[in-house]
Amino acid sequence: MQAVSQIFIGPSPEQATPYPVLHATWMPKGWKMKLQGVESDAVVQQLRGQLLYLERSALPATEEGEYYIGDLVGCEVREEETGLAVGSLEGIETTELPDRGVFQDRWLVRTAEGTLAVPAARRFIARVDVEAGVIWLRRLSELK
Repeated sequence: MQAVSQIFIGPSPEQATPYPVLHATWMPKGWKMKLQGVESDAVVQQLRGQLLYLERSALPATEEGEYYIGDLVGCEVREEETGLAVGSLEGIETTELPDRGVFQDRWLVRTAEGTLAVPAARRFIARVDVEAGVIWLRRLSELK
């Protein structure tokens, strides 16, 4: 994030406003940033709850087994054991595990029956092929 010179804040990429990054520091709960044009608590409160966006070119390359959410959303989801289509990935949410004080991502899969929340763990995610746009899951019976 230190090399990022501008972020966009808004409800969608099309409606996001650019803000130059004056300073960014990693903190235990996330990034602390000083943005040009965000000079008061009132402006901060107006931006609270909005989404942050970056230009794709500002992002570093991912390591093996790492993915950007934007590369995963929309991917077809298949069951590893049968090869059958399950649905498509519609998003990722982070939840706090009760009484443990840790957070875990859940991959939200849109199925014909609704939304299936899959813990982002090797136990359930067999493999991801971003180029082919396919995510292979296993042990789905444990989630239903």
